Amino acid sequence: MAEVLVLVEHSEGAVKKVTAELITAARALGEPAAVVIGAPGTAAPLVDALKEAGAAKIYVAESDDAE
Repeated sequence: MAEVLVLVEHSEGAVKKVTAELITAARALGEPAAVVIGAPGTAAPLVDALKEAGAAKIYVAESDDAE
């Protein structure tokens, strides 16, 4: 099954609704994987919501240069 990457939109430690909608749509195409980009510590508060939305994997790219 193909992996479908979904770029996570988030604000103030919460996943935006559109991300959950895209993860749901991605299931029709393959295995949904979330991609979180942000400053260090950005991904930690988002993990549970992304798993609940159906992300099979979560890729994280954190850097002080992000934002």
